[in-house]
Amino acid sequence: MKLKIAILLILSVINCKAQGFPKKEPMDTFGIEIFENNKHLELKQYDFYNDKGDFVHQSESRDYYSEKIQKNNSKYSISKVFYKSGRLKGKGLLYNNFFVGEWVSYNEKGKITEIKNYDQLFSFSLEDVLNYSHVAFVVGKNSKKKKYIYLGGNQGSGYQELKKSNMVV
Repeated sequence: MKLKIAILLILSVINCKAQGFPKKEPMDTFGIEIFENNKHLELKQYDFYNDKGDFVHQSESRDYYSEKIQKNNSKYSISKVFYKSGRLKGKGLLYNNFFVGEWVSYNEKGKITEIKNYDQLFSFSLEDVLNYSHVAFVVGKNSKKKKYIYLGGNQGSGYQELKKSNMVV
């Protein structure tokens, strides 16, 4: 009888599985030493291509470091801001230097403090703007809180022409 109980206990231990806790993504950090060794001393910036062939622009300001990664063959870039400690402060997507989608902000310990969705600020999408004109600059809201955009593009005369217009979609 003791042998049967021992075998059952051994089999039950063998069949146990560890709890599947979600793995935490490694937090991005800024390579301060590499940046300091390669930056332009006056401009405080460093440009290079990473091992995936993406263009990387890094810069330094008084309060933070920033990094913009332009993916190969993409109109979007990934923007990251880092505390002076090198820890991630915020990240999100850019389209021609305009925020699109979600921007995630972190405190010094890596905890998310805010998620801001830039697409929710407008009643029309980036795709709507791009379908309307091949060149567009989304500007924001005027003093009456009405959203507006500046649209520009080659209007057939061979030069760039800017027009202010309201767009309701």
